Amino acid sequence: MTEIQKPFTVIESPFSAPTIEGLVHNVQYTMLAVRDSLNRGEAPYASHLFYTQMLDDNSDVERQLGMDAGLTICRHAEQSAAYVDLGTSHGMKYGIGAAKKVGRAVVERYLFPQSSTPDEIHLLVQQEYEKHDMPSPEIIAAIYGRIIK
Repeated sequence: MTEIQKPFTVIESPFSAPTIEGLVHNVQYTMLAVRDSLNRGEAPYASHLFYTQMLDDNSDVERQLGMDAGLTICRHAEQSAAYVDLGTSHGMKYGIGAAKKVGRAVVERYLFPQSSTPDEIHLLVQQEYEKHDMPSPEIIAAIYGRIIK
């Protein structure tokens, strides 16, 4: 079997939101960011899509457990990609700071034109997301909705 070499890339993107609609939007955006990274020939990892399925993101202790576990895995990453169309969240700043602390390169990326307004980005996320056979908003809400309390 041929060994495949792809740069291990940590995905930094917003996750938490005050509403279920906002959370679903952030998850959809992160899924698009992961697709973008894959299309760039990378091996992406978005720990915030994984650990939040089994940990309570509203618990400071459990949120920190997930972030620390993600950072442990990501020690082996070659780079971090910060997808910033939606801004830079507290969790993203934490991950970016951790990457810089260990000397890992951090690249800033946009999925959409930088001149896009927040309303345009929201529409662009929906349009791009619908092009692919990914989980419906209802499924995303069912998986992550317990986070909104």
